[in-house]
Amino acid sequence: MSDGSVESNDDRNGLLEKTAREKDCEIVLPKDNELQLDLDSKQALREFRETWLICCDAPVFKNAKLTWWRSSGGNVHVVIALASKLPLTVEDRIRWQTRLGSDPVRDRVSLQRVEYGHDRPVALLRPRNAVVKDLVIRQQQVNIE
Repeated sequence: MSDGSVESNDDRNGLLEKTAREKDCEIVLPKDNELQLDLDSKQALREFRETWLICCDAPVFKNAKLTWWRSSGGNVHVVIALASKLPLTVEDRIRWQTRLGSDPVRDRVSLQRVEYGHDRPVALLRPRNAVVKDLVIRQQQVNIE
């Protein structure tokens, strides 16, 4: 919800399913070791690249795998699979997403969903015809064009 309000769990799941159907998308739910970023502008993409240069040496990001695609609106959706098998809490993953440049309103609402006990507080939509690109992140470089 773009206004920052939090819907009930059933409403959230119903809205997510409905939106996915209407946009011909699949719902991508994160695993315990994955971050999901919603980069809604060139500025957000730039912030992601700049922040990555600072964060990439952190142990949690060593040998991370990046998967990205264009959203139905043309923005960039990113999933970062952390090589570490140590699961992060949902709250920690959301905080990392925000630090890396993900849509801050989306992430604040996701944190509220966690507080309200939603079973799917974080999700991305991937168009069924999206070109999904994988890239192993090495040497402080992230190339998304």
